[in-house]
Amino acid sequence: MYLPRLAMPEGRLLSLELVPFELRKFRLNRASPEDVAWLAAVLERESSPFGTHVALDSRLTVLW
Repeated sequence: MYLPRLAMPEGRLLSLELVPFELRKFRLNRASPEDVAWLAAVLERESSPFGTHVALDSRLTVLW
């Protein structure tokens, strides 16, 4: 789930948080801490060349 925070009225992106879920038996469940850590590492590795970073707490926060 993506949770953007926008500046109004121009719509500029102020922050972006991601809440990882997994689909099991046609139900959405919060991802396990291990899966969230893996996703954070992959996003950090792939986005860092572009100057974007990912902070891990209960959610993933995109930093630029």
